[in-house]
Amino acid sequence: MRIRIALVFHLFLAGLLLSAPSYAQYSDQWQWSGIDRVVSFGEINGDYDALVSILRAADIINDDLTWSGGTAHVVSLGNLVGSGVGSDRVLDLMMLLSEAATAAGGGVHVVMGLNEVHAAVNAEAPFKGYLMSLPVVITVNETAYAHSGLSKLVTELGGGEINGRAATELAANADSWVGMSREDLADRLEDFEGLGPNSPMSYRGTCECYQLIVEAKLKRALEKLGAGRVVVSHNAYPDYRVISRMNGLAIVANTGMGSGDEGARLSAVSIAGGELLATYPGEGESGPPLPHPRRVGPRPGALTDDDLEEFLKTAEVIHIEDVGEGVTKPQRATLRKDGIEIRAIFHTEDTKPNNKRTIDLSDRYQYNVAAYELDRQLGLNMMPTTVLRKIGRKEGSLMFWIDGMISEIDRKKQKKKGHAWCPRRDQYYLMDALDILSYNEDRTYQNIQFQEDVMMVRLIDMSRTFRTKTSRPPFYKKTKMLFAPEFAERLQALERDEVIQVIGYLLTDPKIQIRALMTRRDNILIKWEQDFK
Repeated sequence: MRIRIALVFHLFLAGLLLSAPSYAQYSDQWQWSGIDRVVSFGEINGDYDALVSILRAADIINDDLTWSGGTAHVVSLGNLVGSGVGSDRVLDLMMLLSEAATAAGGGVHVVMGLNEVHAAVNAEAPFKGYLMSLPVVITVNETAYAHSGLSKLVTELGGGEINGRAATELAANADSWVGMSREDLADRLEDFEGLGPNSPMSYRGTCECYQLIVEAKLKRALEKLGAGRVVVSHNAYPDYRVISRMNGLAIVANTGMGSGDEGARLSAVSIAGGELLATYPGEGESGPPLPHPRRVGPRPGALTDDDLEEFLKTAEVIHIEDVGEGVTKPQRATLRKDGIEIRAIFHTEDTKPNNKRTIDLSDRYQYNVAAYELDRQLGLNMMPTTVLRKIGRKEGSLMFWIDGMISEIDRKKQKKKGHAWCPRRDQYYLMDALDILSYNEDRTYQNIQFQEDVMMVRLIDMSRTFRTKTSRPPFYKKTKMLFAPEFAERLQALERDEVIQVIGYLLTDPKIQIRALMTRRDNILIKWEQDFK
């Protein structure tokens, strides 16, 4: 009864909100400071029971669903509503709690996700005005909150203006979007700024792009907002755990509720007394977010690349066949372990060089593994998992096969441009640097491969590398070094002894090959100093 009586007030309040607020109303409504405790969660997708469980576990509501959070602030990270029947009950509760929290000196905030835009367009009172009023980014204390991430657009506009543009765009177009499917609406939003692909509501780079491309951009956006980190919910990571990216600059919390995924789990991010904890209601577990796992390419289950290394080394080979492409005649192997099947490419070419001249002409499967280990050491994360493996009587390198890849040749033919959230040009800068560092003289448009669903470069065919030359490969004679400063720092931090320890056993003459690599590293940094100004 208490909830329904309070809802009468919301019906009246919502009637005052049926038209979206103007920019002026937004400019001072997206920042809060001096807050003792903040609890955030993402991707409820209309699952009312999940919402109640999270709020109760965080001591935000009593058993009778009334506010018990005192001066705490609660933040939904977008996609609070979904297609299920629970969305109305979710909104009922959040609107009621918003009023009660404000009266107690606390706050309840919902940032906009695509589901909220779709719901706002098609909703009726009392929810339409409430949904139309939602921001796309807020800050509480020194933490920003958004559904997807922070792009260059945030750096250019700031929080007040980007919220205002989102509100203006929604108000101007809501009537014409009524009845659209969620998918069609997402396509329509591609042409907008405040609600489009670079909006905090939709920008995927913070969660998905290579760290060495987006880290500097994220830092600039956070500085503009007066924040030191952002909490988002766009992406889901293994087992739906809360993940820390870029040394805590980005925290990703996705419950997976409503996804149908068996791995989905309740989760929340709690910040109190300067300490950030990931909590999992019902599991009696809390602690710091997990470091972002290396997972180059989609794969079954929650396997990280560390898991995948062990899988490729030990799983049973149940089938192997010729690929039919490549002069080294690679084979495609299918492996099975614990009910999981994965495919990989098996390279066995080894010209066995025995002097400096033949090293510089060699083609060795061991260098695929060496390049993978160097990629990991530098934190590039562009190469699929690659290990040494013996199959039958043959020894070779086994590289995880990523489904859905297209070559640069096919990309050009199909006129695919990639995505602004992880620019192709920036990916090339990293690829170029690794190829020059390792002296890869076999980079071709055929072996520049993109994972098509995200249009991200995945590096393969690194068997003609690690030459003794200190110059650049011919393909890269005039290439500019324009990668981000974060990668320059990692190159500078490379130590000869550490490189020998990581890849020395895979090289023909480690002393001479790594000496050449370190000289190329120095030359790359000199050129970067000139080009990056």
